[in-house]
Amino acid sequence: MSAKPGPRVHTMRLDRPYIDRVASGVKTVEIRVLDKKRSGIRVGDLVVFANGETELPMTVEAVNVYESFPDAYRAEDPASINPSMSVNDQIVGLREMYPPEREALGVVALHLTDGNGARSG
Repeated sequence: MSAKPGPRVHTMRLDRPYIDRVASGVKTVEIRVLDKKRSGIRVGDLVVFANGETELPMTVEAVNVYESFPDAYRAEDPASINPSMSVNDQIVGLREMYPPEREALGVVALHLTDGNGARSG
């Protein structure tokens, strides 16, 4: 009988205002393209958000996959992603970071809890 491996740890860059929103429990969903790095994230894994000053570990409680950013925003609660911006502005911002060929890989919505598995906030 082999021991069950512990959660995997994934590090992602996240700018200061967004780390603060995650830490406060306002932002509970992170949207990214479904590239090779993100395709391995599973429920129970840890995501460590880092920006050079701060490291914030969060537990993944759900992983939802979509074909595009608009599909993700139709299914997810936009206020859980970024309550301070309109959905259109959020999608525009994501598309500025990720060109069409990256969005074509798919989109993942990571539902997060604090590093101990309890919902933050």
